[in-house]
Amino acid sequence: MPSQSLGRSGLELLRQGHEVVTDGNVTIFLTEEDAESLLTDPRFDAVAMAVLHLAGITDGPLHDLWSHLMFGKDGDEHRRIRSTVAKRFTPSGLQRYQTTFDAIADELAAALPDDGRTVVDLWPAYSLPLAARTACVVVGISDEDALRVAAWALLLVRAFGVVTPEERPLIEQAAVEFTAYLDELVAEHRYADDSVLDMLLTEHADTLTYDETRALAANLVFGGLEAVTKALLTGVHHLLEHGLWDRLGHDEADLDHAVAELLRFHPPAGGVFRLAGEEIDVGGTVLQPGELAVPNLWAACRDARRYDSPDELRLDRKPGRPHPFGAGAHFCIGYAQAKVVLATGLRALRARAPQLALAVDPADLHWSQDPFDGLDSLPVRIGAAR
Repeated sequence: MPSQSLGRSGLELLRQGHEVVTDGNVTIFLTEEDAESLLTDPRFDAVAMAVLHLAGITDGPLHDLWSHLMFGKDGDEHRRIRSTVAKRFTPSGLQRYQTTFDAIADELAAALPDDGRTVVDLWPAYSLPLAARTACVVVGISDEDALRVAAWALLLVRAFGVVTPEERPLIEQAAVEFTAYLDELVAEHRYADDSVLDMLLTEHADTLTYDETRALAANLVFGGLEAVTKALLTGVHHLLEHGLWDRLGHDEADLDHAVAELLRFHPPAGGVFRLAGEEIDVGGTVLQPGELAVPNLWAACRDARRYDSPDELRLDRKPGRPHPFGAGAHFCIGYAQAKVVLATGLRALRARAPQLALAVDPADLHWSQDPFDGLDSLPVRIGAAR
């Protein structure tokens, strides 16, 4: 579960020499070593339901959906749900989708105007449909429904943070509509063969309840949708800003390194909340049962004790441990898929737009940190394709 605004401030504190800071009832850990220790320690619990309760949500459709989600469970319950899909989200498991991912990216890239004059916002024209359509392919949702599903997903993901009273009815309506859509999809057998949903219903009917299967399918769509959409826009911007667009490689290894470095340079999540289940010593800081801890992922990814020249974007940097997506038992199951989609998106866009250029002053770009950190708009001119 990402924090909404801890990332950048934590990085500044690390640069000032701080390693651990306390913000009210939350203890924030800034070094990579402490982040690794905290994220891999099984004595820390997930806080999904606690955050909902903090917002006063103790019943209703959102609460019902969240109560069945994998990321809100720990121990054996978490392993039971995660194990049903884990192999599908490894690099080898995702290879079955690569041809389809490539086709989606190439189609979207080809539709971008390349007259060198037209300004196009890459969020609605490229990044969001790419993230939505690839996520839906994996789950088994039809391409025609992807953007409708994405609208629900972008609302649901806001419950990763503290839901405001104004947001609650919109998010709860999205929960109602998305779960009803999935019910209809299952009842009419309109999900794709060999998809995750197909696998869950045919191979794991005795492992998961129907509510858990439905929640897992929903989670696999909304969990990474905004993060991937923003990461692609933000990555493109940083490549342009640092004069690296022309140096972006085309082969798989080069793109894999580039994506890993872009995610290190600008993680989509500032941090993740964890709840101490007992007294725990993290690098000399003792947390009591029930206290909240946050490994600051921005700071961990720029820790000079781990990375040489951490504030420099280097496309050939060895990736190292993927802290932008957490670590340990709750390491984001969609990390490999996110990397594949980002690499696919960058490849297709680079091929279509070798002369890509920002169409606004960088100072006018809009950055959003709610709930993931990144650009929510990127106006560009494509330039003439070679």
